[in-house]
Amino acid sequence: MSKEREDLGLPSFTLNMEHFDTIITITGFVYGFLLILAAFVSNKVTEAFRIDALFLPKPTEATRKINFIAGAAIIAYNIYSLSSSL
Repeated sequence: MSKEREDLGLPSFTLNMEHFDTIITITGFVYGFLLILAAFVSNKVTEAFRIDALFLPKPTEATRKINFIAGAAIIAYNIYSLSSSL
């Protein structure tokens, strides 16, 4: 914390690098969950996060399965990342 902020009694809002990996991991869990949800639910939020819509020229209902696989892989990687950091 900076000396000036300590003198004023204000909290420091700088990003603590100790918790940065946890923030990234939680973000990965949320994105993985959204991808899995995009495989089954069609609404404005899930359509914006679809991986098949980003990479395929003409995404269809049949290509939605790619989102489930990618979401499961992202969540699995985040679980591995959490378990290796313990």
